[in-house]
Amino acid sequence: MVEGSDAKMTDIKTVWVLQKEYNNRIRKQEPGSYEHWMKNYLLGAISEVDEILNEINWKAHRRGKPLNPHNLARELADLTKYVLSMWEWSGFDAETMLRFVEDKSHEMELQRVQDFDYEIPEGAPVVITDIDGTLGDWRSAFIQWVKDTHGDELQTDDADTLAIEVNLGLSYPRYAKRKEQFEAEGGYNDLPAYPEVRDVLLQLYQAGVYIIAYTARPARKHSRIWADTWDWFEKNVYTAAIRELHIGAEERISRACELASQGHPVMLFEDDPSLALRASHTGLQVLMRAQPYNSGISARNITRVNSFNADTILQMFETEGPE
Repeated sequence: MVEGSDAKMTDIKTVWVLQKEYNNRIRKQEPGSYEHWMKNYLLGAISEVDEILNEINWKAHRRGKPLNPHNLARELADLTKYVLSMWEWSGFDAETMLRFVEDKSHEMELQRVQDFDYEIPEGAPVVITDIDGTLGDWRSAFIQWVKDTHGDELQTDDADTLAIEVNLGLSYPRYAKRKEQFEAEGGYNDLPAYPEVRDVLLQLYQAGVYIIAYTARPARKHSRIWADTWDWFEKNVYTAAIRELHIGAEERISRACELASQGHPVMLFEDDPSLALRASHTGLQVLMRAQPYNSGISARNITRVNSFNADTILQMFETEGPE
């Protein structure tokens, strides 16, 4: 509300109902598809952005013109009404809209903290950890989801290959569709964490280890994956222990090499045999969670373990690094 206005306070539900009633009257006069009206609302929002730019005198030769707060508020109100219309026309209600906006605010704060508030202390040990198959049991979660959602007949998962569809007897097209749906519906939120993960990461954090998480999850394709991953951390890990979250596979090795060159002792937590071998080849220490699909891996700097142990990890950091 503009300062000094005597207009009564209202709430989002009242504004929402008024906008929905107005939209229904207009759409009744001009029926159209979902795409038709979304296009109209988007174009309307774009036009209002131009009006707002004019009100704030963004052009250099107009900056001497005084700002009119009342006019600005009216243009902002028009833009807000178009935004509300897009939420409403897409089938959301006011509570859902507010929840998504709140979640997005939380996500942006996590990103801000990662980008600006954390600085790795000089010489601090660093753990770069994978998530799926390393901190959480992705395979069992996906298998259970497929059974519950589609009732597919699946073979027993011997887990002797990373290509889970081969073990389960799924054709690749069917597997790809299942995985796509699993990711789009937030399946990563429900992975069971390995039992020791919470305590181990907390102990490492308390000992001054800087922990970075990397995942190959397709967060650029499904934007919700970033938030789903942080939600999973909040449920299964002492969240403050995770200082950074990044998307990528081989990128984690490049980051580890960069940090090692800066004088940080670096260790990777991994389950993928190819990534473990690549890291080992560059001289990095790798603690590899034992899985059937990595059982044949034996190389310098790679230690296979059935579970992580904080005391052992800290001792490894204290010993002389790899040759």
